[in-house]
Amino acid sequence: MKKGNLPKQEYKLINVCMQTIENGVPYTCDDCGRTIFNIATIKGKSDNKTYSVGLSCVKKLLNKSIYFDLNDMFEYERQESEYRKAINTLKWLKEKEEKGIYDFSLWKNDECFCIQLHFKKDFGGYKKGYYGGSTSFLELNTMNLFVKYIK
Repeated sequence: MKKGNLPKQEYKLINVCMQTIENGVPYTCDDCGRTIFNIATIKGKSDNKTYSVGLSCVKKLLNKSIYFDLNDMFEYERQESEYRKAINTLKWLKEKEEKGIYDFSLWKNDECFCIQLHFKKDFGGYKKGYYGGSTSFLELNTMNLFVKYIK
């Protein structure tokens, strides 16, 4: 399938979904036809059709053949930033798990969550089970990436 299958028009951002390969289900980009794991769902304002587009295609197409109004553009950038933060946090947690330093538990409210860290063994001046910190606050829609760490 060739690139450029999306009609040139303004689009409404429906959502952004980023998944890891281990947890994700692959989709096909409606623009280039390649398999994608990180997806922006957009809806054409002229043709009223919904499209699933890979995030790399969205970046390439912005202001060339697809357009977002200012609010949608800010929301797209915010969601992309939140998922990058989640992926970096996940990478950090995997490193700490491999070293066997921490046990993890979840702290959650209606809007966000963080993962609390407790020492898995005596570490320096800290005893096993002592509070060792927490991750930054993450949006609830990224929680599925952290299922392994939530007890």
